[in-house]
Amino acid sequence: MRLFLPLLAWLTRVYGLGIPLSSRQPGQFTEFQGKRVCFGSVKEVRVPLAGATREELQEYLTPERVATAMWDREKVRSVGDGCYELRMEKLSFVMLDIDSSVLVRVAREPDQPGVISLNSESFSVAAQSPAGTLSTDKLGITVRVSGTLQILDGGRAVGGQVGFATEGDLPSIMLLTPRPVVTAASGGVNRAVMSIVVGEFEKGMTNDFQAWRRQREASPPVRDEAPAPLPGAAAAAAAAAMGVPVAASSFVEEGDDDDIGQGGWLL
Repeated sequence: MRLFLPLLAWLTRVYGLGIPLSSRQPGQFTEFQGKRVCFGSVKEVRVPLAGATREELQEYLTPERVATAMWDREKVRSVGDGCYELRMEKLSFVMLDIDSSVLVRVAREPDQPGVISLNSESFSVAAQSPAGTLSTDKLGITVRVSGTLQILDGGRAVGGQVGFATEGDLPSIMLLTPRPVVTAASGGVNRAVMSIVVGEFEKGMTNDFQAWRRQREASPPVRDEAPAPLPGAAAAAAAAAMGVPVAASSFVEEGDDDDIGQGGWLL
């Protein structure tokens, strides 16, 4: 058994204390294992879209649209390749001040029309305590964001589940902090982070969808770029194809009679 303890400790640090975010029920959670703590929140989101159809939403739901509608534009920026950097506000956790950002990939699910996934790929964390700057690598801090959005109710709504989790070792100055205090502090962080991760999703997506629909309906129909034939040209071409002699055209532009060529177009 002792031989497996180091492997178990390594797996815990890599894969986390709890079950994957995608398998969690909505709500907040805080878990302890020795000096390591994991906390986070999962929330269900649902946006009714009156008058929408499944076909419309399959066209509308793109990673760019979801990112624009879901997050405050002042807190998110596109870094290319379908990834967005989501910057968190400074958070307080017991005796720590934390600055962080998460790189989230927003993508369409292959072979699942109208399904958008959100998954964090990397993160940046800076933690400050009364004792000074803490080494986030030494504390094994991780931040995860995950979620799925899809078409609901046959095209009358969009929704799904979005969550985040953060995990790390408690610094030495917090080891004696009672667990109820840590749990209460994690609840405050959960609410602050979810307000950024989910944002004003319902209001943002409703407004963005209506704007997209107005733009789509106002778009002019696609027109043939080929120029329309001049008057009489189509008939002349048809007659020539049948071997019928074609009389000189009588079409001229307005001008002096002296400018008219004999039996031809005005050049």
